[in-house]
Parts: sequence; structure tokens; C-alpha cells
Amino acid sequence: MPNLSKPRESFSTGFWLKTILIVSLVLSLLAGFFVNNRFRIKEVEIKPSKLNFVPLGWLLNQNLLALNTTKAGAKILADNPIIETVELTKVYPEKLRVMLTLSQPILQIKTNGYYLLISAGGKIISRRHQPQPNLLSVDYYQKIRSYESRPGARIINQDLLTAVNIVNQIPPLDQRISQISIDKPEQIKIQLDHQGPLITFNSKKNIAKSWRIVHNILKSLKIKGQKPIEINLLFDKPYFIL
Repeated sequence: MPNLSKPRESFSTGFWLKTILIVSLVLSLLAGFFVNNRFRIKEVEIKPSKLNFVPLGWLLNQNLLALNTTKAGAKILADNPIIETVELTKVYPEKLRVMLTLSQPILQIKTNGYYLLISAGGKIISRRHQPQPNLLSVDYYQKIRSYESRPGARIINQDLLTAVNIVNQIPPLDQRISQISIDKPEQIKIQLDHQGPLITFNSKKNIAKSWRIVHNILKSLKIKGQKPIEINLLFDKPYFIL
């Protein structure tokens, strides 16, 4: 008489495997449906609240779990030139907290017949046909290509970045910077007010170190009762002219 135990065992095993697969699939679909609907962004909290005018409605109803905060932050910066930094925090189950800082211009670059207002981070805040009053100006000898000068873009030219760093890293001095000019590659000239000296920086050199040299020269000459007309940092050995 033939043995039928093996076919029955095979049938039983196949049945349970199919059942497990179907149940797993159903559970996965249910879990996906739950996650997709449970973690939808219902609230976008902007900090500080005074920046609530920044349009972030596009973040609503996105899946909080799946949201790529790096890409979302980059989009916020690209869409809003007036924003300098952004930090996104997921607050489960359905809130996104957005910390923003506003861009403040520290100088304006005169080029192509208009003025670019630049933040401390080297971001172009806006483009104007007239200079902003009481804002430090940089005269630049070259034209900046249009796609590099659009609001929201970052300054990539090394000489212009050096000018921004010069302003950012200025040490405590008796004088302020009254003018910056760039008329040659790698040479950034600044004029200190109150009949201060003309200082020429080299964009390839460390700006913090260059400022320390300037500070020490001014301090040393002040003790002697002398005022330099010019301080030149282009070469390995800085020099000054009285």
C-alpha cells in the first residue's frame, strides 16, 4: 500500500508558509498605513515667533518620519535669502520645530552697476540699485556673473570672502573700517577712518593672523607717538610707511 504521509506533510508546510506570507503582507500594509497617517505633520512651530512670516506651509502633511531635515533645511535657505541659518527638530508624533536666524548685512559689494548686501556668513541677502546708507561698501574691480549674484547664493570668490572675513574678524581698534576696495587679485585694501592707515591684506593669508600683525604694529607705533600712513601685508615680511 503506498505511503501518503509525505504529500500530506508537503501540503501542510506549503499552506502554512503561504498563510504566514499573507499575514505578514497584511500586517506590513496596516503598519505602513498607520505610520503614514499617524506621523503626518500637523504643526510647524517657527522660532523665534517674529519670523512667522517665513512661508513654510509646504511642510504640513508631510510624513515626519520620512522627512529629510537636511534637504528641507536647504530648501528653506534657498527659498528665503533673508534667512541665515535653519535648524529642524522633529517633535513626535506630528510637530516640526524650525529654528531660524535672520540674515543681517555687514557690507555691500558694488559690482555690475548695483549693490549686493552680504551677511556675515557670505550670503547674498538682496540686490539693490542704490547703496544702503551707513553700510560698509566694497568696490570690486570685476563683474560677478548673474547666477553667482542672485539673492540666496553664497559668495564663492576668494577675494570677496576675504573681505567678509576681514570685517568679521576685526580686532578692537580705535578706528573703524570706512572703505574696502579690491582692484587686483589677492589684494584687499581697507581704509580705517579718523585718518587711519591704508591696510593691504593678502587673500591667501590667514586673516586672523594678519589682523594680529596690524594690531601689534598700531599698538607699537602708538606708544612711540607715531601714525602709519600704510600697512602692507602682501609679502612674507609686512611693512609700514609713516
